[in-house]
Amino acid sequence: MGSATVGGVVDARMARLSRRIAELALREGWARGRHVTEMELVAALGVSRTPVRAALRLLEQHGVVLARSNRGFVLRRSGAALARFDVTTAETAEDELYGRLLCDRLSGSLPMGVTQAMLAERYSAGRSVLERVLARLLEDGLALRGAGRGWSFVTGLADASAVAASYQFRAAVEPAALMMPTFAIDQRELFTLRSRHEEALMALGRRRPSRASTLFALDAGFHETLAAFSANPFVMAAVRQQNGLRRFLEYGSYHDIGRVKAWCLEHLGIIHELEKTMCETAAGLLRAHLQRAATVAAEGSTIALRD
Repeated sequence: MGSATVGGVVDARMARLSRRIAELALREGWARGRHVTEMELVAALGVSRTPVRAALRLLEQHGVVLARSNRGFVLRRSGAALARFDVTTAETAEDELYGRLLCDRLSGSLPMGVTQAMLAERYSAGRSVLERVLARLLEDGLALRGAGRGWSFVTGLADASAVAASYQFRAAVEPAALMMPTFAIDQRELFTLRSRHEEALMALGRRRPSRASTLFALDAGFHETLAAFSANPFVMAAVRQQNGLRRFLEYGSYHDIGRVKAWCLEHLGIIHELEKTMCETAAGLLRAHLQRAATVAAEGSTIALRD
């Protein structure tokens, strides 16, 4: 059986696969206690049984699933509670190259279309590391494979007007979800969400912010958790789609400590109102939060969208 750790450090590939399983549970709205089998994950994620088994063992170590003898696994947390799930791994050469590629694309110094040979020469990257990074970009929906060894980056939102339209849509849908009759707050999940934001702020205070992928998971997870509270599958699907579209454009902003601190504090303000079940106030804060984010995104979208 594949191991989820190497020398006591969580294997980055297993960490990513465990996050994909958690995202699947969130997307499908799996309930606590649901039976989970290796074969359904193999079919849903398009990977073999060996890495799926290793990822499930990693999830078991983190208290996400419980192994049942000869009966697979059961979820110990609901899908909605896994919106913030992340496994901390040591920074690797793969992580570094992944970040450099996205940051260079966002700055405009890397073109939309690239080849493996071009990237290998530019970043002095070994073949195996580069191939894993490209596979990761493909998995994350940030790049597409072209003819031969060609690749192209995906922006998700094609121009500044699309960015503005996306935020207008989110400002109309997400706050409204908090006012739906089906909206029900899970205070335990809300407490976990608060704790994750407070941990991120503490790291910012030490001038050691979490890596961009972790911050994106925290940011996107906040919005998806509130959408899950609505119990409305159309709202949940819309918020997930919008998070996927903005992933590329948002990535570079997570290196801006001031901006990360600002949205963390805004998220915490919304959480505070929801803890008091003040949904109308929370909806107003969420709308203002999205409007401020739209202004920042509009200011920074030009370079990121440039061909």
